[in-house]
Amino acid sequence: MNKTEVLIQLPADPQYWGSTANETNDLPNILDRMESMIRAEFEARLDLTFERTANPRGSGVHSDDSDAVELISEWISDNWTAAL
Repeated sequence: MNKTEVLIQLPADPQYWGSTANETNDLPNILDRMESMIRAEFEARLDLTFERTANPRGSGVHSDDSDAVELISEWISDNWTAAL
């Protein structure tokens, strides 16, 4: 069975993550934690690719499977602060 492919764009602008986040120390750790959290939740059933970008398109979650996009987008919205 083929897994659904999903591209997840994570904001690489420290200000997105909070006014005290800095690019040198905080940002890589935050993005690493966020990727790890998403992988732990979804990697068993979805083929995940991550892109760190200053300007994510739309919700930052892209796939031909709209249910997967909605599921991951909602999960990120509910859980992103745990990566801080």
